Amino acid sequence: MNKTLGFIITHGNLAEELNIVAQKLLPNPIEVLVFSNQKDTIEKIRQDALSIINNHKPEKLIVFVDLLGGSCWHAAMGLKKEFENTFIFTGVNIPMLISFSANYARMDWDDLLVKIEEDSKKAIRVIK
Repeated sequence: MNKTLGFIITHGNLAEELNIVAQKLLPNPIEVLVFSNQKDTIEKIRQDALSIINNHKPEKLIVFVDLLGGSCWHAAMGLKKEFENTFIFTGVNIPMLISFSANYARMDWDDLLVKIEEDSKKAIRVIK
């Protein structure tokens, strides 16, 4: 698997809390870095994330955000403009993060992206 860097960018403390829960549920989770628009401006998040990208020099970047079209999504899109190999997942949930960690080392990239999306959707159900 190629060298990949992962970020979670959300409103409030959601990114940190999702990351904590996902890491507790897996024996060997993939480390992802978390950002919150509660603590920093979108521009600061973008600048800090770009600094990390420049230091780590990943081949690919995967970014999980909470809301499509929200301010955190705009931060992710700003990263995509600066770093072409950025892949953004919206509607971040725990199954999405677990799927990323559990399948990262065993799947090729395109299949991994599909698997993450499928697993995140499988977790959404209406129980009547």
